[in-house]
Amino acid sequence: MTGTAREAAAAGERAERARGTWAVVAVHVLFVAGVGLSTTFVNVYLWRVGGGLGVVLHYHLALFLALVPGGALGGWIVGRRDRVAALRLGIAAHAVFFLAVLLLGPRSPAFAWPLGALMGVGMGFYYVAASVMVLDLTGEAGAGPLVGAMDQARLAAMTITPFVAAFAIDRLTPARGYPAVFAASVVLFVAAAAYSQRLAARRDGRPLALGATLVRPPRPWRRFLFAQGLRGVRDGVFLFLAGILVFERTRSEFELGLFALGSGAVSWLATRAVAVRVGTRRRRMRLMAAGVALSVAAALSLAFVPGRLGVAAFGLLEALAVPLVAVPFSSESYAIAGADPGGRRRGVGYMVAREVPLNLGRLTGVALLFAVVEGLRRPYALGWVLVAVTAANVAAWLVLWGGRGGRSGLP
Repeated sequence: MTGTAREAAAAGERAERARGTWAVVAVHVLFVAGVGLSTTFVNVYLWRVGGGLGVVLHYHLALFLALVPGGALGGWIVGRRDRVAALRLGIAAHAVFFLAVLLLGPRSPAFAWPLGALMGVGMGFYYVAASVMVLDLTGEAGAGPLVGAMDQARLAAMTITPFVAAFAIDRLTPARGYPAVFAASVVLFVAAAAYSQRLAARRDGRPLALGATLVRPPRPWRRFLFAQGLRGVRDGVFLFLAGILVFERTRSEFELGLFALGSGAVSWLATRAVAVRVGTRRRRMRLMAAGVALSVAAALSLAFVPGRLGVAAFGLLEALAVPLVAVPFSSESYAIAGADPGGRRRGVGYMVAREVPLNLGRLTGVALLFAVVEGLRRPYALGWVLVAVTAANVAAWLVLWGGRGGRSGLP
């Protein structure tokens, strides 16, 4: 091949990679818009019609239990069949979930376990497939910008759509507003599935390779998996409890939407700033340290500062903390996988493996909260649970900081 031909081939490959990147981001925006429109309000809806926090905890226990096998099955489909097929199955599961809630209406709390399992399987399929696509489009040096772009897209959607949903529920009344919002999510998921036709299918028979990436992982990846599990302890609780507590204090879907709009806007700006600063490991560790400190302050605010002042302080601190932890953390996973000479070949295994400890950690956090709420029946202990699970964020950072040249002696 002549030099000109090689340059033309390289230019064509870059153009194809750029088209694939933007197609992944576009599908992700549509998908996350559907999630953002309804997920927060599904929790509030179950809380409203189910009579309290218990039914929401049952729903999330089922969700996190189903996420691990859902992710493994999704990874098998990605490796043996097609990553786009797994992505579409995940989107379809989300659409079926909201259709089921629409049809069940006030009877939804009685089906908290099957609904949670359906959502968990759908999330497992979608996020494993999306993660493999990101890994395919990037290497160790290039992961940060694309991860940052997808996080910016996610935050933009998650900033605007909850406020739109809250406005609709407030204007239409809950009896009509909730079904309208859930139906709109179904439409967005259908649009995401349709736009996924632009994504390139890939059937290359990649193995799941969980032996090398989960059972017998190399040392840097083992540290990451341990840290991922610790991070999940907090993540599982705050994914839903913050919204419930904000609604419980304000008793207004519209104020919950305003809270999501304000905190989401701050998070979006913070993500834009963080995304361009995760190129080196030293920077990632420093950004994570700042995020972990802010997450502790956020938990203390929500747990022990009463009324709307506590809500406002939590919203601001958490909005800054989330991207400072999430973007460097995610970039670290792609950096470790990309540094492995066989990382592309074992990419499916890496993406499935990182979800297993994360979701086991989430399950642990929710189970702890469930024990406090249902077993001890002492509401005042809830604040201490929030602080306790946030301490897991600190431990996660210490584990990562100790790896790849850090000072920690942890294995």
